[in-house]
Amino acid sequence: MEQLGQDGVESRRVVIISQESFYRELCEEEAGDAKVGNFDFDHPDAFDYEMTLDTLRKAKSWWKKNCGDTNIRPCQCYKAKRVYHNIPS
Repeated sequence: MEQLGQDGVESRRVVIISQESFYRELCEEEAGDAKVGNFDFDHPDAFDYEMTLDTLRKAKSWWKKNCGDTNIRPCQCYKAKRVYHNIPS
């Protein structure tokens, strides 16, 4: 939390997001390379950053609308509605 600048802050929030959910569409040649294990999925160019940002914005908006700015843990707010990839727009 210190490295995030939240050391000593009462309302600490950290979200871990798997980048595997945000790969960009591969062109035909890249898809062929991927099938034989010759595509670097760890390279920064492999990710769709616009989709990532859009999803984060939607998640933030959904959280504020459904949970407000409270200091509760996520599981207390939407345990039964946990959504990872299909965040409502």
